Amino acid sequence: MLLNNLRLFLVIAEKGSLVAAARETGLSTTTVSERLASLESHYGVVLFNRTTRSISLTEEGRVLLEGAKTVLSEVSDLDARIRHGAETLSGPIRMSAPIDLGRGLISEVISSFTLKNPAVSIELSLSDGYVDLVGQGFDLAVRFGNVTDTSLRVRSLGHFQRRVCAATAYLEQHGVPQTPEDLANHNCLVMRFGGTLDNIWEFGSGPKRVRVTVRGSHVVNDG
Repeated sequence: MLLNNLRLFLVIAEKGSLVAAARETGLSTTTVSERLASLESHYGVVLFNRTTRSISLTEEGRVLLEGAKTVLSEVSDLDARIRHGAETLSGPIRMSAPIDLGRGLISEVISSFTLKNPAVSIELSLSDGYVDLVGQGFDLAVRFGNVTDTSLRVRSLGHFQRRVCAATAYLEQHGVPQTPEDLANHNCLVMRFGGTLDNIWEFGSGPKRVRVTVRGSHVVNDG
């Protein structure tokens, strides 16, 4: 509000009357008078000498006039620089992504993105574990699955499906599972993402969704 009142103060000083300033700004004369009074109350000084026919700046008003011009010019310049910065991408970006996704798709996307935005540099950290975005200094992370941290801004980039596969020799020795529940009795390859063991496999969706807790003699963090 102070900046708006300073802008109005400059108009009053330029036009030489409250009526002319009201006409210029599209405000009522009463509103112009009230906002000038508010500005004078803020500084605790009288800014204009008023007569029935004209107004003129007091000494304090002349000081404020020069200062207000400088301040408002700097504010306008700052506003332009900030808006330009928001429209032009630049600077470093630190991101984390799963190993398999990062080696292929994301690396290609980054190459295309940096060609279009040469002022941006990207540091890509590949890890299947969950990362602390703030604590580890990351700007963003790409991950599979659901995000439980409600403090993060999340955007879905797409959907994926996992397939259950087995070696022919294993199936010949242990038999072919007929239902998802049968996997609980098989030796499964279990993934570990950071400190999280991915040993609960989901099949189907909605009311037909089945969750199976699997086990295995091998635990890996890449595969």
